[in-house]
Amino acid sequence: MTEQRRRRVAIVGCGVAGLTSIKACLEEGLEPHCFEFKSDVGGLWNSESTARTALPGARMYDSLVTIFCKSMICFSDFPAPAHYPPFMPHWLYRRYIHSYAQHFKLAQFVSFNTKVLDVRQADDYKDTGRWVVTTCEMEEDDTESAEKTSEIYDGVILCQGFFSLPFIPDIPGTDTGHHVRVTHVRSYKNPQPYEGRTVLIVGCANSAGDVASDIAPVAKQVYLSVRRGAHVIHRLPDGLRPWDFMLTRLWLRYLPSKFFHRQLTRSATRTLSPLASDLQPQASLLDGKAVYMINDLLPSKIFTGQVKVVCEVDNVTGTGEVHLKDGQVLKEVDDVLFATGYRPNFRFISPSVLTSDPKSGRLDLYKMMFPLSLPHDSLAVVGCLSSLGSLAPVNELQARLAARVMAGRHRLADSREARQQDVDRTNQAQRETHGRYKYMFYALLYADSIAKELGVAPDWWRLLLRGDVKMALAVVFGPAYPFHYRLLGPHAWPGAREATEKAYRETVYSFQHREVKEGVKEAARRTENSWGHRSLGFLVFVVPVLLAYVCRFWP
Repeated sequence: MTEQRRRRVAIVGCGVAGLTSIKACLEEGLEPHCFEFKSDVGGLWNSESTARTALPGARMYDSLVTIFCKSMICFSDFPAPAHYPPFMPHWLYRRYIHSYAQHFKLAQFVSFNTKVLDVRQADDYKDTGRWVVTTCEMEEDDTESAEKTSEIYDGVILCQGFFSLPFIPDIPGTDTGHHVRVTHVRSYKNPQPYEGRTVLIVGCANSAGDVASDIAPVAKQVYLSVRRGAHVIHRLPDGLRPWDFMLTRLWLRYLPSKFFHRQLTRSATRTLSPLASDLQPQASLLDGKAVYMINDLLPSKIFTGQVKVVCEVDNVTGTGEVHLKDGQVLKEVDDVLFATGYRPNFRFISPSVLTSDPKSGRLDLYKMMFPLSLPHDSLAVVGCLSSLGSLAPVNELQARLAARVMAGRHRLADSREARQQDVDRTNQAQRETHGRYKYMFYALLYADSIAKELGVAPDWWRLLLRGDVKMALAVVFGPAYPFHYRLLGPHAWPGAREATEKAYRETVYSFQHREVKEGVKEAARRTENSWGHRSLGFLVFVVPVLLAYVCRFWP
């Protein structure tokens, strides 16, 4: 009896999403083949001088530090080292990604310096769902090799992510050559080119705050143009715990959303009172339209006048004047730097596969993964969204679902009509909330929905039935660590429980002096072991959860 052929899957891109897709395919018995345009793994985190830059897309600037702590931005079965700081500089996170690839031996499945030219349906696609992927190697001068290779694959996973095409608003005067230099934050590396210049930064997300804070000490003046303002939050809002430890299932799933939004707003107000700054948000977090920014330096730059917050830009003149919508005119502006985000770019596949309206930026993807237009679930998109919360565990769960579906071990149950309704609801909500198809989600809620589909959701009830009260408490009340998605279900990791127990200590205490650290850890152990603390925690857990359970199943 002949051995059954392993199904082959092509993976485009070798960043966080691509690496997790390779690993997920191996877990499901698939044969992955990943194509990477650059010469190393890491995707957008691969910002060394050797990285290819011919393709558009986000790049790291020298001062970039992760806005999510190490225990929230790590992979579900590969914790960040204990000696790493709570928040990692981009080069350290890149080193962590490398160690992940080395640990699981993933690089051997990657063709580096390879460009994907075309992804199209095979001649027998109607019957088999197979795809033809055409690639070419890249020369040392970033030109394409004349030799092209086409191969047939049973499935394709697109992992080039959301940060592909720089998004620049249509502002009169910014598209013509004149005194003002107009660039996108993608081209920003360090503040040196802006020394002694007047710079207007357009945008109000994390990169805008980072670059404004970075340029302010050397520039003549920095202006920050915002549309609806932003809530600014420190990485350690209370001086000890990372801000993203607030992203718990209790706050986001089991209690009304207004409680979480008030907590987040309270943290932002401690950092930078909206009443004392022109950065005051015009939208509330309660309606889902407000912008949040994780930044430790911007408030001091604003209060020292190095950064001045202004309203939206109306137009730019050829003489260096920038007219704002409130009538104010900024004179002698040397640079306009757009920090206005990105749009996805699937240049090598027909736009009709992923959307019915390419001009609007809308994506018709079921669960933000599977194209609605295709009869087979043999093509998946991984990592094409942005989120309030770390994207790493989201990308990993998407990869696990894509691989399991392509291996034939999981079938998406919804009918085509139900899928259409789900996509329509998602797109309508994005337009109503953000004014465009921004595809911004709460990472935890989206990740839990994918985990539930996979059967790996951290179910507190199942944990209780197993007698693991401590872990049941942790998944509801504690930070939503990626390790939770390896506690139960397919490809569970035996070390997930231990990683969850260690995560808080290794994140919060990792930067303390050894003597202080040991004293605090001992005090924490005494507190955790006290019967009063455990009884109170159990009561606080049982009451709201049982109420939620009763309300959910009450006829």
